[in-house]
Amino acid sequence: MTHEELCAMLQKTPSSIKLDKQQTINKVLKNFNFEEVHKVMQYLDWQWVSSNTDDQIPSIAEMVVLSNDLLNRAYDEVMYKMESESNLETGGFKVNAAKYSDGEIVLTLQFVVTGFNYSNKGTCY
Repeated sequence: MTHEELCAMLQKTPSSIKLDKQQTINKVLKNFNFEEVHKVMQYLDWQWVSSNTDDQIPSIAEMVVLSNDLLNRAYDEVMYKMESESNLETGGFKVNAAKYSDGEIVLTLQFVVTGFNYSNKGTCY
């Protein structure tokens, strides 16, 4: 299923229905491809630091738990701290929550392998 097909299917929910926080988060977690991320992490030998064990590539279950925590924190920041946007990231995962004037909250979950920033003052970050 393509991204466009998935979004079209998910948008069949009537706009008058508003999902609660956990329903929204569950939609993100259900549709995110953790298996693909796990393959990339294995290929790159991308390990997480752990205080309990040696550094290791996280399991899919560990990635889901971390992502759920990030999504909850970001959602709460825009819902209860009156911020219009929240960005959180760790372990390669990046979460964005954006709240719009009509009350809609959009959650985005990404796994970032590389990135680059450059400013209009000619500075690399």
